[in-house]
Amino acid sequence: MGVPPVEIGLLGPIQVSVGGEVLPLSSLPQRVLLARLALSPQKVVPVADLIDALWGEEPPRGAVGTTARCPRVCSAA
Repeated sequence: MGVPPVEIGLLGPIQVSVGGEVLPLSSLPQRVLLARLALSPQKVVPVADLIDALWGEEPPRGAVGTTARCPRVCSAA
């Protein structure tokens, strides 16, 4: 039993599939983070870069905590 392949589509609709099954991406922030992380494979992406991708030059107060929680929160949305 191996790990199923993960594919991330960035051209057209942003999507992720695991073992051929497309997973739902329920929110724009989740798609933005997925795309930003996919553009830097096997690299650490600084939180500041993720915050910039999500909010640009005017992030809300608490952006660091929100960004850290986003993969969990967004997937539940």
